[in-house]
Amino acid sequence: MPQKRLLFQHVLMIALIVLILCGKTAAAGEALRILSFSVSEAPAVATQSSAAAKQPVWRTTFGSERVSEDKRPAPVFGIEADVVLLQNVTDLQPLRRAFPPNFWRIVVSRQKVLSDDPVDPRSFEAISKHPATAVAIRYQPGVRVAGQEHLMELAARASLSEAAKQAGALELSQAPLTAATAVRLNIGGRYVWVVSVALDESCAIPGPTCPQRARLDDWTGQRHKSGDAVINGGLLREPGSLSRDCPAQSIVIHPARDGAPRLSSEAIKRDGLGCAAYADAGG
Repeated sequence: MPQKRLLFQHVLMIALIVLILCGKTAAAGEALRILSFSVSEAPAVATQSSAAAKQPVWRTTFGSERVSEDKRPAPVFGIEADVVLLQNVTDLQPLRRAFPPNFWRIVVSRQKVLSDDPVDPRSFEAISKHPATAVAIRYQPGVRVAGQEHLMELAARASLSEAAKQAGALELSQAPLTAATAVRLNIGGRYVWVVSVALDESCAIPGPTCPQRARLDDWTGQRHKSGDAVINGGLLREPGSLSRDCPAQSIVIHPARDGAPRLSSEAIKRDGLGCAAYADAGG
């Protein structure tokens, strides 16, 4: 009987997640939890020791495998999330220490691979001068990676500059342009895209929609038409956000259900992580 009760509770948790991603209500704390931050502003990641990185945080509200006698401490920088959206990634070694492969899968932008050290680009070990995006997914029951896309068009300067001229939008800054990284998750038979984004600084200025945002919105709309929920997070640089303490970083949730309003989560300053945004997917 106890085993059957535990199985029933686990199935119920997965069902709640499915309801959330479909845009329906569920109890707080039962949602897929998303964290987003820029690695360049997160000293806790850069200083994370190998010993500390071996101590994972297992949540008790979603896909948990934690037992009562487990007394392991949380990682130094306190990550308690199912998915982490990362921007300004230039060195993978700190990420491997912060997100050990026994517990996390990291999907890195193809742009990072293309700009890696040409001595041995297959190793993915060298430091790249070009910032890239990445997505870290915690291994847990009921959550499976079902695909990935690399939005390289967000870094195509020539075509973006032409699109800005045609739309009357501001010119792009001279900073490196960053491609987005999108990962499709299968959660109990329903699908959600989680996307790490780093838009150009010009996108924060009010006016005609910047070409990067226009392309991201078009990509999001296509996935939404297919019936998937979409969660965009990172340096979204929403116009009108300059008055915030963390104006660049945010998370936007597009529920799968037609007509459901999009939900936004602003970032706040967190110890060791800089400006970081947390969001529960519909929770």
